[in-house]
Order: sequence, then structure tokens, then C-alpha cells
Amino acid sequence: VQDRDRYGRKVAVCRVFGEDLGAWMVGFGWALAYRSFSMRYVPAEQLAQQRKAGLWPGSFQPPWEWRSGHSASHDISPRDPN
Repeated sequence: VQDRDRYGRKVAVCRVFGEDLGAWMVGFGWALAYRSFSMRYVPAEQLAQQRKAGLWPGSFQPPWEWRSGHSASHDISPRDPN
């Protein structure tokens, strides 16, 4: 655990056999770098975008842009039971 978000949820780097799963997901285009929290995954995202990996060949709206246009009553963010 490295931090907590504004809802008190844990922010952490998850590793399997020493490999950062967040970097893996972003690098293969299955997740986006959340720049508001960290620039850690931006290079992996740029590489995925250049390679047109995962989500990048198509068009999509980043989740933070979608959320900014929708009310909090539609909040579907995961809840940390801890």
C-alpha cells in the first residue's frame, strides 16, 4: 500500500513474481495510466498506444472523462471492504 484515495481506499502496487501488474495491464493496452494519481505508467501507456495494443486501435472515452459528465448517483466505483 502506497497511499489512500479520497474515499479512503488503498492505493497499492500489486506484483506477481516481482512484475508490476499495473504496468503489465497498461503496457498491453488493457488499462490506462491514471495521471491524476501518478505518472508511473505513462511510458507503458505511450508504448501500448504506439503499438495499437489492447484498447488503442479503437476509440473510447477515458473513465475519468466519462465520470466528469455523470452525477455521483451513478457512481459505480469499487468499494474497499476494509
